[in-house]
Amino acid sequence: MSEPRAETRLSPIVQVGFLGLGAAVALGFSRFAYALVLPDMRTDLGWSYSEAGWMNGVNAAGYLGGVLIAVPVASRIGHRLSFALGVLITALAVLATGLTRSFDLLTFFRLLAGIAAAFAFVVGGAMSAQVSSRAGSRSAVALGLFYAGPGFGMVVAGLFMPAYSAHYGSSEWQGAWILGGVCALAAALISLAGMPARTKGAASDRGSFRALSALPALFGYAAFGGGYIGYMTFIFALLKQLGAGPFELSLFWVLTGLAGMASPWLWAWLIGGQPHGRALSALTGITCLGAGIPLLFQSMIAAYISGIIFGAAFLSVVAATTAFVRRNAEPRDWTAGIAVFTIFFGFGQTFGPLLVGLVSDTSGSLATGLWYGCLFLAAGMILAAFQSDFGNQS
Repeated sequence: MSEPRAETRLSPIVQVGFLGLGAAVALGFSRFAYALVLPDMRTDLGWSYSEAGWMNGVNAAGYLGGVLIAVPVASRIGHRLSFALGVLITALAVLATGLTRSFDLLTFFRLLAGIAAAFAFVVGGAMSAQVSSRAGSRSAVALGLFYAGPGFGMVVAGLFMPAYSAHYGSSEWQGAWILGGVCALAAALISLAGMPARTKGAASDRGSFRALSALPALFGYAAFGGGYIGYMTFIFALLKQLGAGPFELSLFWVLTGLAGMASPWLWAWLIGGQPHGRALSALTGITCLGAGIPLLFQSMIAAYISGIIFGAAFLSVVAATTAFVRRNAEPRDWTAGIAVFTIFFGFGQTFGPLLVGLVSDTSGSLATGLWYGCLFLAAGMILAAFQSDFGNQS
């Protein structure tokens, strides 16, 4: 299917900013907001940590499945329609999560949200790479705006979800999901304004990427996926165990999201100026530092510092992989390259929350499970340090 040829009058920065709202839906509202509701869901539904980890693991598994089909589907129906369906279905799945208490139906909606989010994120990332390339010297900042989108979703969710839970009690967690779904749907509709009128060969499933040349970065990214999602799934529950109140929990989440939104300006020099796997390695290491702080120093001040450091780095890790693909592949192969990285990432974040939950149940300590996430992040930092650029020859 050919893409529409009308041109947009939006600047690349504004256009990618709109697309970033799609990323806010895919991750900020769909995946990360789960941590805000999880403590109340566990209390009301009687879940173990393993069951809680399963629910985010199945979301990641759906994301992985969506990545595997996103490129061929986009080749048939086009990037614009693929992105639109991705963000809208994700938002509706978030909304539907608040309409049931059934473990099986919750699993289905988390799976559906993951599949649809993959379309929004992979296709949106490819379109953002194309649009940001028109921004000249500000291309790294423009590209980073897409990956800062989840931070915006975190800020919005953090402003009302903990307060809602505190006001209505743990048995009313469904209302928090419904409110989150309404916000996600509004963001999804606005994000459609950022879609480029044309895509440059990105809607082809014939693109290729030299995955064997990128194995250190790919395995490092998988390790990052397993480590960061453990923190994002269970850190809220850990802070509640430490006695954090609604205001403190909300402030922690908002600070983490704001740091994520600031990350394009913080790390543009690193992502756009450093070759090889240096940016990926450094940002994964900073993420590891942020994840370890609340385990070493159990206070809310330490938690705030942790959230700021973690938030400022973890979203830019994703941007670093996209910049790596842009640097080492032809434009026609960008979607394929992003998809390969996302597949490895998907494997990591599928098993990460399951492992953290299992270790937490077995040891009787959530902190012990979170330490395993830090080990994954450290491994990702080391692996990515061995990655070299290999050029954009197909």
